[in-house]
Amino acid sequence: SHEDLDHFVSSISFEKGGKIIAQPFKNLPNLVIHGIRSENGETGRLSAFIVDRKLEGVTLTLQPCSDLNRDLIFKCSEFVKLFDLKGNFHFEFLFDPVTGDAFFLEINLRFGGTTAKVLACGYDEPVYALEAYGVESVKLPGPEIKPVIVSNKQALLKYMAKALTGKLSILDYPDEPLYKKMAMA
Repeated sequence: SHEDLDHFVSSISFEKGGKIIAQPFKNLPNLVIHGIRSENGETGRLSAFIVDRKLEGVTLTLQPCSDLNRDLIFKCSEFVKLFDLKGNFHFEFLFDPVTGDAFFLEINLRFGGTTAKVLACGYDEPVYALEAYGVESVKLPGPEIKPVIVSNKQALLKYMAKALTGKLSILDYPDEPLYKKMAMA
């Protein structure tokens, strides 16, 4: 609630001039960009995936996104270069498919919740992570991304149960009629 937020914010002590930065909630799909940066500073293996469905704000379904704005890919490369990040990473954005706008959520320098899903699409993040640290014997061509939609059956069943009992929240994307939620699951 607004009162809870006010109470929380007033309980935080700031350094002189410190501020909270926040963005308004946007009910959009996520965009995940996976990549690696080697110890010698080369960024590569950048591949984008769209999260068309979310449960509790977490990836429910994921599929490759091939028509991504190259400028965003460039900015991701520049970000990891600027902070001298090494190894595997993935960026998460909220993505507006109509305007092409991407709203930064986070960057993870680890395997994450989408690692197994992108692997099912052909993006072998564990091997690419080894490659980033100079393990040449595992170097693969590619990635050869397959045009598939990936999910987890248990997560889909949980989604269906929550949908049927009216327990989905604003973080569950997309907001659509129950019949469509069930059919798409």
